Amino acid sequence: MRLPNLALELRPVIDRLHAELKAVAATPEVRDVIVRIGTIPVDSPPPTELQKFLASEIDRWGSLIQRAGLAKTE
Repeated sequence: MRLPNLALELRPVIDRLHAELKAVAATPEVRDVIVRIGTIPVDSPPPTELQKFLASEIDRWGSLIQRAGLAKTE
């Protein structure tokens, strides 16, 4: 039995969701709210870039967290 590759199957959904959210976040009304609550509006990177960044951060910090005993992994 072959398991579906959800990342590939969901790619069109993820890309569309990213595009729609990015468009909404770029509107003046939403940017004003973001600033008013004290955060900085930034453009979201494409999902593939975010995935690469998260993987690099896990590599970067994962072993340190485990060595320090901060992760309760099995």
